Amino acid sequence: MALIRNVSFEKALEKRVGRKFKLSQSKQGTCYRICCPYCPKTGNGPDRNYKLYITPAIGLFHCFRCDEAGPIDSLLADYKPGVIEQQVTHIEPLPSHIVSPGNLISLNNLSDDHIAIRYLKQRRFNIYELSNYYGVKFCDEGKLFAGMFNTTNTVVFPFWMNTKLIGWQARLLYDPDKIVKEQYEIYGFQKDEDGEYIVPPKYFTAPGLDKGRILFNYDQARTFKSVVICEGTFDAIRVGCNAVATLGKGVTDNQAKLIKAYWDFAVILLDPGDADREMKELNNTLKLSIPCVRVALQGYKDAGEAPREEIWNQIFDTVVKAGYDVNKLI
Repeated sequence: MALIRNVSFEKALEKRVGRKFKLSQSKQGTCYRICCPYCPKTGNGPDRNYKLYITPAIGLFHCFRCDEAGPIDSLLADYKPGVIEQQVTHIEPLPSHIVSPGNLISLNNLSDDHIAIRYLKQRRFNIYELSNYYGVKFCDEGKLFAGMFNTTNTVVFPFWMNTKLIGWQARLLYDPDKIVKEQYEIYGFQKDEDGEYIVPPKYFTAPGLDKGRILFNYDQARTFKSVVICEGTFDAIRVGCNAVATLGKGVTDNQAKLIKAYWDFAVILLDPGDADREMKELNNTLKLSIPCVRVALQGYKDAGEAPREEIWNQIFDTVVKAGYDVNKLI
């Protein structure tokens, strides 16, 4: 596969590192390699072998020496600032019908041994990316919603549409279905009118927010020609900056209209098994307007559990086997 040069990106890169970069090819497209500026901070000493790979096609960088990773925006401040930067730095009030989840703290302000940081790192998520790119926060003093879900000690994902903050979703730091009954009281589970404990869901979306009319990470994904359609927020974050989450295994007519209106190519990456029927239906719906492929992720229960590199390897393999040009993903 021939190397495809990105002139606008190279100009931005030259402002940061001059001409000190190399090019190589991966399944995700052309990679620009530089000596990693983060390596000295990790005690590894300076990188002299161009171990930091930057892939403009998916908007991310990764150092294979110190494992630093994140969006290109955080590496090159003047490269394609996009909408996400506005989201994180410019906080608008929630709509009047959406209640705040509680007191929110930036992940950057939490210590390395904090329960939320340990949980996220254990799941191999990059804290800098979550905080600075997606605006994920920790709720230390929350509220009780629907008589069952307490947002205290949860991670909270903000939802933006057209640069406006419209809602949120909170995620427990454990799987409530794996808690034994003897621990229900310890975890603060509520009781119903019959005195039986109510097991809360892992995720809870702001009351009053119509999930069927939104897509998580919609604004940033719109800066790309292609979109990867996932179920959950963690799934979309794992895939990268051109991924959106439907917040459910089904895709509503309104969400399908958004997808057909703003992207030239779609990759359907709903959870394997339980969403096979939904993937097939969405595939048939989208193909009437835009080219698309279904990816049956192999070896993992969902995208949130898979390494990003493996996800993209499977996406590119599927695109090629379907007879499409991989440049449609760029």
